[in-house]
Amino acid sequence: MYLIPLIQIVNNMKNLIFILLVSSMSLCAQKNEKIIFQFEKQKDWLGESNDETIFKINNVHSFRFIKNKHEKIDVKYDSIRDNFTSYDSFLQKNKGKKYPEYFNEYSFYIFIKEKENYGCLIEVEKIWTVEDKIVD
Repeated sequence: MYLIPLIQIVNNMKNLIFILLVSSMSLCAQKNEKIIFQFEKQKDWLGESNDETIFKINNVHSFRFIKNKHEKIDVKYDSIRDNFTSYDSFLQKNKGKKYPEYFNEYSFYIFIKEKENYGCLIEVEKIWTVEDKIVD
């Protein structure tokens, strides 16, 4: 008599736990740490086409901005300057982690200073190149 409702409660709890587990995993996957590189004309490279821009940070790692996919916003330099990550500190932070998989743990942004206290913050994605040709 009490067994059937108890079984239903246990089955409902299993379903609820499964739903909570799946949703928490997807939330964790979406909360990548943000890395902001400041574009430096002396050691970084920029190439543009009609709807995408390629950035090469420290002349090593390539990132791509796609006009219809990524965001680009004007921000005050003072509001984000404490959030910049240098290329060397990024490598140091990931020392001991498996390359290149650790790139998946981050969301990348590049800041280009345009005026005294303003610039453009650009969302980018990591791309892999071989002899300067993009490999997906």
